[in-house]
Amino acid sequence: MRQIKSAFGFLTIIPFNESHSLREIAQNAWLFPIVGVVIGLIAGLFGQIASLFLPWSIASAIGLLSLLALTGFHHLDGLLDFGDALLIRGSTLRKKEVIHTPSIGTGAFGLGIFVILLTYLSISLNNNLIAVLIIAECSAKASMLVTTFIGAPAWKGMGSEFIIEFKKDKKGLIFGIILFTLLISPLAMIKTPLIIITVFIFSYFMAKFSNRLLGGITGDILGATNEITRMIVLVILL
Repeated sequence: MRQIKSAFGFLTIIPFNESHSLREIAQNAWLFPIVGVVIGLIAGLFGQIASLFLPWSIASAIGLLSLLALTGFHHLDGLLDFGDALLIRGSTLRKKEVIHTPSIGTGAFGLGIFVILLTYLSISLNNNLIAVLIIAECSAKASMLVTTFIGAPAWKGMGSEFIIEFKKDKKGLIFGIILFTLLISPLAMIKTPLIIITVFIFSYFMAKFSNRLLGGITGDILGATNEITRMIVLVILL
């Protein structure tokens, strides 16, 4: 239970009266797909229940809002910072400064709107919020694991400590992918292989692209990976 709590405490706003070191969280990161399943289940339930009283379009929006709120909007913040970094020309140091600036630029606005809009539309076009949100969120967490393992830290910080610790043992990635596959297979069925391949390909792309953009990956890159992977998987499930 302590291992699971460390994963939930790191990825969600669900309160636990325990503190966990980054080293402990990284060692238990293979449990991230379970967090994705629980988040997707809760958000899906909120949306499905809302659909009993509200139009499906509104219920889908509630499901998405619940999903983002459960993670404290942290991953969305990473997506916005990534969007700003995309439009900045100059050195890695300059991009780092922009990422750490609290204001939102044009790149953040454009990328954020696109990802959220496509995510919402994909959710609203499905008739089973619970199933699609479980699959998508579980996939998003698996993608974070793969990106973390492939990439190298761009600079020192909490993200770099997590990345370094997770990369020390390949078993964390192997167990995480096995768990991810077992969790989504009963729901995704024949689309399972396509989703798994998509997770690996996109994670590889994000790790390599971020290396060119920032000199490595950061916590913001992992957040962006989560948000974009979720969107892509939801499109696949249409």
